[in-house]
Amino acid sequence: MRLAEGGFVGYVVAVLVGLVLAEVATLITTIYLHRVLAHKAIRLHPALTMFMRFGTWMLTSISPREWVAVHRKHHNFSDIEETRTAPHRGVLEDHDRQRLLLSP
Repeated sequence: MRLAEGGFVGYVVAVLVGLVLAEVATLITTIYLHRVLAHKAIRLHPALTMFMRFGTWMLTSISPREWVAVHRKHHNFSDIEETRTAPHRGVLEDHDRQRLLLSP
């Protein structure tokens, strides 16, 4: 059954598949890119690591090396006043300032 012929049910399935893929991409970013690569806080089974690497490539098109470099640079600035995530600053107020700090 093609999506165009599926009617309402087909569109609901497409939305649910999209939400599931978005959640998988979020988990890959949180677990693989953040915890495994950037902080080396956990180690995964090699098969799971390959799944995460493949998922990063297919779902996000992010270069893991670049993501880790930007994240580590974020931590270098996370405790200074200019960071956009500092609790004493507004997120909207410092969005452009943070982007300038992380620009190469």
